[in-house]
Amino acid sequence: MNQRAAQKSVPTANQNTNTQATAPTAQTTQKTATTQTSAQSPSGITAPNASLKMVAQRESGGDITAINPTSGAAGKYQFMQSTWDTVAPDAWKGKSPASAPESVQDAAAVALYNLAVTSPWAL
Repeated sequence: MNQRAAQKSVPTANQNTNTQATAPTAQTTQKTATTQTSAQSPSGITAPNASLKMVAQRESGGDITAINPTSGAAGKYQFMQSTWDTVAPDAWKGKSPASAPESVQDAAAVALYNLAVTSPWAL
């Protein structure tokens, strides 16, 4: 095998070797986010990273009970209810994100970040 062919066969850290993305369940994400201390894993972030911390500061000033009176966006990350219901644990679906504990909001933000990277928030 020549050197060029060898280079193509070894994935780099920046290459995505997954061909199909799977959505983590909110319960798995919540458990992972609260039990792991690493800010990065091969499958995505497991705890709020610097970007999510900036999002929380920009969206709500870090206030987990914040509610936008115009849009209805709520919680630390200003989730819209439809988005929240997609990533929240079953026990919190249909409830306001602003009523969820910070750990649940963080886990939902991590799940959304891993699914959509940063497109839900303008960074």
